[in-house]
Amino acid sequence: MYKNLDLYRLLQVQDNAEPEVIAGAYRRLSKKYHPDLNKGSEEKMMQINYAYSVLSDSNKRKQYDQYIRTNQTEKSSISYLMNYPREQRREILKALKTLKSYFACLSIGNFYDAFDRISFYDKKRVTLSDFVNWQNIVSRYFEIEEVQIYYNCYYDTKIVFGQEICKVFEFSVIIHEKEIIKDRINIVNINRLVVLNRDKYEIILGYEDLKQETKKLLTLMGDKIVGYEACNDNVDLDKCLREYIDKESQKSNGSSRPYSIISINFVDDVSLNNCMDEIFSLVTGILRGSDKFIPVSMGRIVILLPGTGPDGADKAISKINDALNRYANYKGWNSSWFNIQIIK
Repeated sequence: MYKNLDLYRLLQVQDNAEPEVIAGAYRRLSKKYHPDLNKGSEEKMMQINYAYSVLSDSNKRKQYDQYIRTNQTEKSSISYLMNYPREQRREILKALKTLKSYFACLSIGNFYDAFDRISFYDKKRVTLSDFVNWQNIVSRYFEIEEVQIYYNCYYDTKIVFGQEICKVFEFSVIIHEKEIIKDRINIVNINRLVVLNRDKYEIILGYEDLKQETKKLLTLMGDKIVGYEACNDNVDLDKCLREYIDKESQKSNGSSRPYSIISINFVDDVSLNNCMDEIFSLVTGILRGSDKFIPVSMGRIVILLPGTGPDGADKAISKINDALNRYANYKGWNSSWFNIQIIK
């Protein structure tokens, strides 16, 4: 909705305006363009309401700012392409648009749409859950602030993954990323390839084993990924919980240490059952290394969260809900297919 509008200009404020300035501008413009006082201003008022709904919400404003920065960078980085023949320039711009949209998806956490943009060759080696888990881990520690993309060259053929691939575009990518823990900005320079595959432009990541890349990052950050054993319908859940509580008590030298337990139940459905390994992998990718993931059965998961009170458990549920709903949207599932609740 109103995708091409400059929301800051619409509200007549600077892009670094404080929330109270934005609220004041909205009140002033609402009076000026209210349809009851100014006939024919309905569309203008709808635009003002939309702008305020985005800029008054800190999360939506952050996503909008990232979207604007990415688009401004693209406009400034394509002027030099005017020297290329028209048809060649058109192909380069299409490849550039695909790469730009990929990083835009990453910057707002839309990892499923980002996955759709990677190449057929990558998807032979990288599963959806591996990709989403990798990006979830990366987003724990790094946040994309700005992306600059420049065209390098074109290859009629190029060897990738040990095979010859046709129609490949190479770009230089400069990423300004915030390292969250140290609160500093890093500048990362990488090259990315875009291939034209059956009239579709796709991004080549070039990773042979994304799970290993995820493990390397976690090791670097002193963290670990949550593992789990195969489902066992005979699992003694009460015993697992007792062992967990005793272990937590020992860690705190007998003093009271908060912990929470989350239960997720899934509907019994053939198409869902065929995806459970992928679903389990997506959920574990969200959890901390200290959390314990217990697949009680194909239809139920129990998650133990050490050092986590009610507020922390609510945040964990929100993250899991969001991940599962995004997965459902990606799969085209419309009905309610899971239930999640705190049992302790």
